[in-house]
Amino acid sequence: PSSTRYGGSILGDITRMTELSRHPNSFVRPTPTRGTLGGLAEHTNDVVLLCEGAGHNIVLLETVGLGQSEVLIDETCDMLLLVVPPAGGDELQGVKKGIMEVADAVVVNKADGELAVSARHSAADFRRALQLVRPKYSWWQPKVRRCSALTNDGVDRVWEVAVEFHQKSVERGHLLKKRGTQRSRWMWEQLAAQLTTMARADVAVKDTAAALEASLTGGFMSPRGAAKRLVRAFLDHAGKARSDAHADALHLSPPVKHKLKKSDAAVKAAA
Repeated sequence: PSSTRYGGSILGDITRMTELSRHPNSFVRPTPTRGTLGGLAEHTNDVVLLCEGAGHNIVLLETVGLGQSEVLIDETCDMLLLVVPPAGGDELQGVKKGIMEVADAVVVNKADGELAVSARHSAADFRRALQLVRPKYSWWQPKVRRCSALTNDGVDRVWEVAVEFHQKSVERGHLLKKRGTQRSRWMWEQLAAQLTTMARADVAVKDTAAALEASLTGGFMSPRGAAKRLVRAFLDHAGKARSDAHADALHLSPPVKHKLKKSDAAVKAAA
């Protein structure tokens, strides 16, 4: 996550991945969120495509931590794996709309040492909670597994669930369909982001925003109304710029056409 005050990010997760970061067949790339909600960065989808193009057939996305309603990660990955600590009380989230509703599997981590018993209780609580949530797919019931990243116990069972989900997703044609839907969703997300960037840099929008600042801060205008004024200013300015460019093209057309005629005449004379 990036700082909301200064915009910086530590990007230190790679220092905790002592084995994975040194593996010759792995590539770890920390990315700052820069204020983007949903647990991901703005260009995470592009990074996934680059990794696939580089030959990495398995791409793991780790979010900055999700709440009940931050489900953008489901529009980016093939399988959503929710990793929770034992005895955290998060099993109660299973009865609420949000991240539990889109999870394809739940993994209770840190199932070792003194937390082993708590992990078993948490896994049982999550299984009961998932029974209260309508399954995301008719062909898949979310599974709950326990593992320990410290001792590697249960990691193989978690991977077996991922492989099973992938196989069923491919067999039913769901994988290709979901990826197509994701591309369409990210297209609209990028359109909104690029339009926002263009609008913030537009001179007319800046002038209009400055003129509306007093009314907005004084409570005489709603943010929605101010936003509509900014959109109108942006479209009007863009339309005027397009008209000016068209007029310049029409103004330049006669000399260019005349020059071409002279060239044609010179060619004919030479012939």
